[in-house]
Amino acid sequence: MVTVEPGPWITSISADCLIRAAMAIRLCRYLRFAYRSHAGHDSHREIEPYAIIHTDGRWYLIGHCLLRNALRTFRLDRINDLETCAESFDRPAHFDARLYLREKMPFVQSDYQIDVWIDMPIEEAQRTSTPWRVVAEAAQGGTRLRCGRDHLQTFAAMVLSMERRIIVHEPVELREVFRQLARQALQAAQQPD
Repeated sequence: MVTVEPGPWITSISADCLIRAAMAIRLCRYLRFAYRSHAGHDSHREIEPYAIIHTDGRWYLIGHCLLRNALRTFRLDRINDLETCAESFDRPAHFDARLYLREKMPFVQSDYQIDVWIDMPIEEAQRTSTPWRVVAEAAQGGTRLRCGRDHLQTFAAMVLSMERRIIVHEPVELREVFRQLARQALQAAQQPD
C-alpha cells in the first residue's frame, strides 16, 4: 500500500493514480488519461510509461507519448481518468529516468525561473545540486545556478545549506524568501524567556 503524505511544498496526488501508473510501468502496459497542461490546456494522451520520479514535491510520469511521438513528462497531479490498457509495449532497455530528468527538465514550467550566483567551484556545485534539477554553469569565479520552481522556500534552503555567498539575479521574490528565512533563523537562535 502506498500513502502520499501532504506537506507545505508537496503537491497532493491520488495514491491510486500513483499505484496504477507504477503497475503499468512494471507490466509494460499503455496508459490513457486526460491531461491539463501548465497553461491550462486539456488533452487526451496515450503513452508507453517508462518511469515515475518524485522531485521538488511533485510526482512526474515519463513516457513515450503517442500523440506527440516523443518522450514527454507529465505531472501526476494534472492527470485525470487514468486507464491502464490491455496492450503492452517493449520498454527501452537502457532508459535512465534520472539522467533524462537532469538533462531535459531543469526549466520545467514553473511559477518562478531562478537565476543565482554562488561562490563555489563548478565541480562542487554540480555534485551538490544535481539531485535538485538545477543547471550549474561556471561564471565569474563561481557558479551560476538556474532552474524553475513553483515554491522558492525549498530552493532557498538548499542554497543556504551550501554555506557560501549568494547573489540573486532572479526572481526578486527569492530575496524576500531569504529575508523571511533570516528572520525565522534569528528568532530560533534567541534564548527562550
